[in-house]
Amino acid sequence: MRDSAVFVESALMAVEKWLYERIDAKEDVSDAINQILIETKSAAFLGLLVAVGLYSPGLFNSPLRPLLSCPDIYTTQRSTLLGASWKFLFEITWGRYGKRICDEVRAWNEMPHRRYDLCEFARRLVLFNHEPASQLEIYRKRWETEAASEANARGVLPTGLEILIAQFDRGNYTVSDAGNGQVAIEFHAPKTLEARLAEERRGPALNLSAMSLIAEAGRSIDEAKSLNLHYS
Repeated sequence: MRDSAVFVESALMAVEKWLYERIDAKEDVSDAINQILIETKSAAFLGLLVAVGLYSPGLFNSPLRPLLSCPDIYTTQRSTLLGASWKFLFEITWGRYGKRICDEVRAWNEMPHRRYDLCEFARRLVLFNHEPASQLEIYRKRWETEAASEANARGVLPTGLEILIAQFDRGNYTVSDAGNGQVAIEFHAPKTLEARLAEERRGPALNLSAMSLIAEAGRSIDEAKSLNLHYS
């Protein structure tokens, strides 16, 4: 990584740390978050705000809720988790700045909330938090409408996208008492989707479909295309 890229990453880390310090001090960061959302379309800042939301989940109830409206963000954040991209060439990039800096950056990237999956967080809202669940249902229906343009000649959506939409449908879950104050949650994919998944499990198609969706989400962000964040 070139020094210029390290400088940009350091600046982003500084903004994120400043937000964490204000959150820890019980200060309201809504104005700062709204300013970032309004003034930047940078994928790096959107990733920063996702991390801030996972650090303080209550922020998704108001200033960060628009992030929950965009399928590309869920897909890209999950691919980042799977790839643990910060580890790639870490020693080469940061080792030259000395052990103290290297250790601080490693600790920064290993903060517990960075292992959280935004999609799983949102699914819990769908199941257990009525007010945001109502808004997520609006988003889900909007995704279905917008996704129609991606369907093939038979009207079938890309598998990965259809799975994401199905995961946000409260009707596809059963919640039962598991005893000891716990609940058991079971996801039931629609029959047509389940049949297609069963067929695709016999070959590499599902993996290729998922990778294609991740790649498309990444391109959508990298090429500065509209991410269709919705504020209502």
